[in-house]
Amino acid sequence: MSQQYSSSSRNYQRALSKVLPALLVTVSSFTLAQDQDAPAVAPAVASVFTAEQQTAGQNAYLLNCSTACHQPDLAGIGPIAPLRGPRFLSSWGSQPVSELLDAMKSAMPPTAPGSLPEETYLNLIAYVLSANGGLAGNTPLTASTNLRVSELTVPGGPTTPGGPPTPPESEGPIGVTVAGTVPDYIRVTDAMLNDPAPEDWLMLRGNHQAHSYSALDQINTENVKGLQLAWVWTLGEDATNQLSPLVHNGIMYIWNPGNKIQALTADTGDLIWEHSLGGRLGVMRGMTIYEDKIITNTPDGHIVALNAANGKPMWSTLIGEGFSNSSGPIIGNGKVFTGMTTCTQFREQKCFVSAYDANDGSLLWKFDTVAKEGTPGGDSWGAVADLFRSGTDTWITPSYDSVTDTVYIGVSQPKPWMPASRGMSVFDAALYSNSTLALNGSTGELRWYYQHVPGEVFDLDEVFERILVDVDGQKYVFSSGKHGILWKLDRTTGEYLAHKEMIFQNVFESINPETVKHTYRNDIAEQKLDQWLQACPSTAGGHNWQAMTYHI
Repeated sequence: MSQQYSSSSRNYQRALSKVLPALLVTVSSFTLAQDQDAPAVAPAVASVFTAEQQTAGQNAYLLNCSTACHQPDLAGIGPIAPLRGPRFLSSWGSQPVSELLDAMKSAMPPTAPGSLPEETYLNLIAYVLSANGGLAGNTPLTASTNLRVSELTVPGGPTTPGGPPTPPESEGPIGVTVAGTVPDYIRVTDAMLNDPAPEDWLMLRGNHQAHSYSALDQINTENVKGLQLAWVWTLGEDATNQLSPLVHNGIMYIWNPGNKIQALTADTGDLIWEHSLGGRLGVMRGMTIYEDKIITNTPDGHIVALNAANGKPMWSTLIGEGFSNSSGPIIGNGKVFTGMTTCTQFREQKCFVSAYDANDGSLLWKFDTVAKEGTPGGDSWGAVADLFRSGTDTWITPSYDSVTDTVYIGVSQPKPWMPASRGMSVFDAALYSNSTLALNGSTGELRWYYQHVPGEVFDLDEVFERILVDVDGQKYVFSSGKHGILWKLDRTTGEYLAHKEMIFQNVFESINPETVKHTYRNDIAEQKLDQWLQACPSTAGGHNWQAMTYHI
């Protein structure tokens, strides 16, 4: 699917107190922000959505749009455009509701555009209209509503009753909410993590190498047709469900949406214990287990360790104030390795990869993923000051080589997405964006990096899992990002070895396999402010967080 993009101006050297012009179309953003002095649009003359649609839309917004994208108050953040106020109305005021509906379907949710029921998209529009002064009535909003957004909103008028929603928080008691004990719990050692038993699944993707492959062979192509339902366990609807269960010695551990960690008997589905973490709701794609602990990241930027036998808290550490996480950590040699996300703000503290002592959660080291002025790679951001160097999230679980004590992790794109919006060009690499990092697991020192896509343009990040493969004495690391290109690197040196384009893409005219130089299309390389471009793949990407697999 192709997608259109535009850049808008940003003066990176202005003080933060200045009004910064708006940015660009985002992953799930269906707005193009313009200057705040745009002409006012006409007051609302119609009410074509109901209070029921508005309420349902608010609930859908909290689940799909608020946490990592447009923010709970619809105000946007960093490169994420707002869905309320003058900048939203200047973009969409003259457009029909049907155009807004089509834009929503084509862009969100970012990992599966168009996957929500049409009723949900209409409810979301009703909520957005109400946040811009629109008033509910008796007539429901439909796909055939033939009115402009400006006819349904009032600039500066009253917004959603009670104001924008507060950040969604889990409700109910916090701590152990169902008490129980895993019988005859067996502690998980480093040796078990380095070479997991086939019947265990001790971390996201099954092993340190991120192979996402099970060697179990009881179920095969001959008998799979005879599988029968054994049990069902209900998952919550408080947040997006992208969990990856752990299994150890017949016990299944899951992150249930609503920030609840649960231990179940794997063969019966019986609940043993439950711990409610509380805090901000959000997705969490994986956990890990070590010694006597279940260790997980949280949506509000913490790492938490619970007793794996009974769910009681053991320690909690804040990764970074104002940051968050959507994927779990990995453990190697007694250390907890993790990345982070919500790197969209202009702030002194940049995003980083970090390591913690698995026994008590104490910080061991950090590695900043933005190269600052005066450091190696610091000149790759052009003339942009450190304060305005943003992005480079590491929101996917790392991989780990226990033999060399090396952490491998992918880094996402710089922000704002479009180089012209960053005050840069496609020839400014913006290290360490869209790179593979190989870090010393004991010290955090950079062993090597390889930047797959310098100067990235379309939110096509190369952040996803790093698969470690050994073949005939050769050590490789494979990865694929949203461009849909499979990359093969030497795991010891970071040297480029090969690539394979797995899907159609028209972002690059060519990638020279000898020099590994990317040649962008001319219109991309020469893009000006407020100029629309079209590209394939879309921001959903040719590959996203859903893991690849490797087996011999």
